[in-house]
Amino acid sequence: MTRSLDLARGWDIPKRHLSLTLYDGRAGGVKSKKTLSFVDDYAKVSFQTQASVNGLAPSANINITGLLRDTMGYLATSYTSWTEKKILNRIVLDAGYDDQHGIVFDGEIIEATPSLDSADFNISLKCQSLYSKLTGNISSISKEGEVDAKEIAQEIAKDMDVQLVYYPEKEYKVNYTMTDESPVSQMRNLSKMTGLDVYVENGRMYVKEPAKPVDKLPQLVIDSSNIIGAPMPDALGCRVQIRMNPNLKSGMKVKLNSKRFPILNSEDYFLNTYHHVGETKGKKWFSEVILVRTKIWQA
Repeated sequence: MTRSLDLARGWDIPKRHLSLTLYDGRAGGVKSKKTLSFVDDYAKVSFQTQASVNGLAPSANINITGLLRDTMGYLATSYTSWTEKKILNRIVLDAGYDDQHGIVFDGEIIEATPSLDSADFNISLKCQSLYSKLTGNISSISKEGEVDAKEIAQEIAKDMDVQLVYYPEKEYKVNYTMTDESPVSQMRNLSKMTGLDVYVENGRMYVKEPAKPVDKLPQLVIDSSNIIGAPMPDALGCRVQIRMNPNLKSGMKVKLNSKRFPILNSEDYFLNTYHHVGETKGKKWFSEVILVRTKIWQA
């Protein structure tokens, strides 16, 4: 994958970067050298990750073709909360370009389906960030009378061993009682009771008001230096493909400078959802961002 010059945009496209790290669920989270030794330049890897203010925690679908049969059998697993002998491998995906790359997904493999249809053995991985913490730590939260919803959010974050890093200035009061439920159920219930977006990303919990950005996060600027193609407007905002950016975070403010659709540039946006899409033996290598206008819920 060599460097090339995009004359239309005037920016140089650097060499792609991708590394996969597997942590062995059989060995208490120790980095697995056995499996990694077989994921080399011959293997074809494709992936699509997703993170959203509406999605609780990031997820990913990863497909690897060209593995040895023993390696594929080693990876194959199906994790459920009722499985007696739970095997939960963790996978970390570092992607981008040689001059700018970073972790685009860090999570656990909850389903790994092998295929023996061809000589180039293929396995499809379904992954979820913080899956064991979202579903495994059953707890009860019960408060007498009305309490500040922030207090509930802090308890849920503590049960998941993550930090609550953002909460609205406005106070939200709730009558909250949930017994013997997982953190994912607690998060959904808190969101339903308050109308707030409750999600976890990069080991941090965010609670934000709908259609408002997380003002503590840096602003993303989309212009001719990173945009691919043209924005696709929709009823809530627009969808844009940009150069793969591992620094994206759900809820961040976005400034759009589009030459194709300058009318879109006057709006204020926040990053509602984003995907990282890549394939080592194909053309797809970008981040897709779904932007929502902050004014659509304002009276």
